[in-house]
Amino acid sequence: MELPPTCRRVYLVRHAEAERFGAPCAMDPDLTARGQAQLAVLRRCAAALSIDAIVCSELVRARRTADAIASAHGLAPAIDAGWNEFHTVGAWREHGAREIDELVGARFYRPDDRRPIGESLRELHRRTLAAWQRLVATPSRSMLVVSHNGVLGTLVQALLGLREDEERASMIAYPHAAISELWLLDRDHDPALPGRITVAVRIADASHLPAELVTR
Repeated sequence: MELPPTCRRVYLVRHAEAERFGAPCAMDPDLTARGQAQLAVLRRCAAALSIDAIVCSELVRARRTADAIASAHGLAPAIDAGWNEFHTVGAWREHGAREIDELVGARFYRPDDRRPIGESLRELHRRTLAAWQRLVATPSRSMLVVSHNGVLGTLVQALLGLREDEERASMIAYPHAAISELWLLDRDHDPALPGRITVAVRIADASHLPAELVTR
């Protein structure tokens, strides 16, 4: 679908599959062999996209994914820790495997549910929207972000109307290496608009991956 000349576009890409734990930092694992295979397919797919800026989280799995996409466009990814995964804040590099299992196993549905480490859904919501505002404040017209399941799901829901004080009544299944495409429309596109609106062209699309490489 061709982007109208008065619109901007953002691609939201989840990183390729990673190991459960990393070393020396347990919360920063590298890609699995299957993740590398996903990445090869994603790189070919992304090479056909029109992109003039790439941003990613500071985590290895996101940086590996962003670097592969960027190499097909002659770009250098910018790193923004605001796109880090849920709970990857503060002293996250000091957490071990047991603490990670506690966070992963926890269920968060209310805005202020939390564990002694990590962050609440309200904090994630605010952090994600702050990263989004930094992104769209740049002059780039077609941008790509490589981030994580919790962050991307939160962002898409927030842009479609979820408030930070609402309980989670729905979630987005976002496979590894999946792509969402958002268009940003403002008064340059239509003077009748009350302000900028976000159009979800596709959400968590993994159709470029063969069935055996689709993982969550």
